[in-house]
Amino acid sequence: MTTFQSHRDNTWRTVAPGVEFCVLRAHGGDGMTLLVRMAAGADARLHDHRGGEETYIVSGKLRIGERHLVAGDYLWTQPGESHDGHAEVETVFFVVLPDGLQVVEPR
Repeated sequence: MTTFQSHRDNTWRTVAPGVEFCVLRAHGGDGMTLLVRMAAGADARLHDHRGGEETYIVSGKLRIGERHLVAGDYLWTQPGESHDGHAEVETVFFVVLPDGLQVVEPR
């Protein structure tokens, strides 16, 4: 089935200070395709991906783990690989999470 969502229908949900998600499509189970918007200086908690993660930077600058990504960069994160994130400036990125994500609790 074809899925279409107009930009006028985007619903943003705050998931952490300065971090918002807009779910574009639920895959079933925990999987999803979404846009993420992070304010300058915002941090994403340490998390992992049972099914991996595809990230494409639409605008801004984002540090994921030790990598510094800018608009146009793409990153594939292997299943089970943990990382955090930090927006160096206001940043928007497109993410595909085939099996969702799980926050890694501090030990």
